[in-house]
Amino acid sequence: MLRVTCIRQYGVRWSTSLFSNLHELVLSGIFTGAPDVDTFLELLSRSPKLTRLHVQNSLRADENSVQTRVVSLPCLQSLKLEHVETEALKQALNAIDIPTSAECSFLLAPDGDKGRDLIPKQLKPIDRRLAALAEASRGTKSTLTLGGAANMWGRSVRTTYKGEANHQHGPLTIDVERFFGNKIDIYEHFARQLGQLEPPNPVPPALHIVNCSDGGYVCNMSELLQRLHEHLPDTDEILIEDISLGFIEDAFGALFPSDHSSPRLFPKLSTLIIRNSEHKQWAHCLERRQQQQANWEGVNPWPIKTLKIECETISAEMVETLEKLVQNLVPIVLTLTDQTAPR
Repeated sequence: MLRVTCIRQYGVRWSTSLFSNLHELVLSGIFTGAPDVDTFLELLSRSPKLTRLHVQNSLRADENSVQTRVVSLPCLQSLKLEHVETEALKQALNAIDIPTSAECSFLLAPDGDKGRDLIPKQLKPIDRRLAALAEASRGTKSTLTLGGAANMWGRSVRTTYKGEANHQHGPLTIDVERFFGNKIDIYEHFARQLGQLEPPNPVPPALHIVNCSDGGYVCNMSELLQRLHEHLPDTDEILIEDISLGFIEDAFGALFPSDHSSPRLFPKLSTLIIRNSEHKQWAHCLERRQQQQANWEGVNPWPIKTLKIECETISAEMVETLEKLVQNLVPIVLTLTDQTAPR
């Protein structure tokens, strides 16, 4: 009896009893004979112990579907849907009961020249999954990570949401490739969904901003932080990992403006983490900025409790500089193991 099935390029007779009691199912690049959503759901219903489900370019929307059935997959550990058209994605996600512990990954791509306008519509089917995970994390720490990832097209815009390690909450990852609009629109979409939960989550997600300025995708850090603040103003932890000196400087300028009359972003921010910056001079740039302010009003420490610096090397001079600006400085020297470990 089959337990693992991988079908590529061409469809088969989907009603065959061979496709029953499967543990793993992969459908990839099926352009001829791809199943519609109702057929797909019937296929899944015959394999309640399915643990791994990966579908790439192999699913058609059912125009006549009334979406009355729900298929439960209580054993599912990994769900990956790539290049599934928007309507088919919506129909499938509305009809599959996915355990919160499952790891879910989605890969989307804009549709032609109007892709940037269609992105919010393409992201909407995933909102239900995000809301379910956010509810599962209510009252516990979770993390919204904004960044990018390498793929065959270059780099994609990546957003990941996950709960704390000891919580039964599988990570949710969304990649949008070949997107040349303002990727802040994508990041803001998910921040907005988390920010409009009712009732609000008493423990806001930490924000991790990772390599948002590379791969040819321009990202304005000041704009990004402003738009994230609009939806998640109570965030108390932000991590920034980026190779761009200007990106880090812009972040500090937005979080700690020299014009003290400006409203402060993230007024409850208590922990700021800078990780793996290749530009060691950023601390000196901050010192010069503070010295310029000191000529007028004296050095004003940042209104946060903890600054964590995670780098391969941390000089005594850097530590001395930063200790003037924060109550609690935590320098951490990263080893190779630290940098390659999952985050």
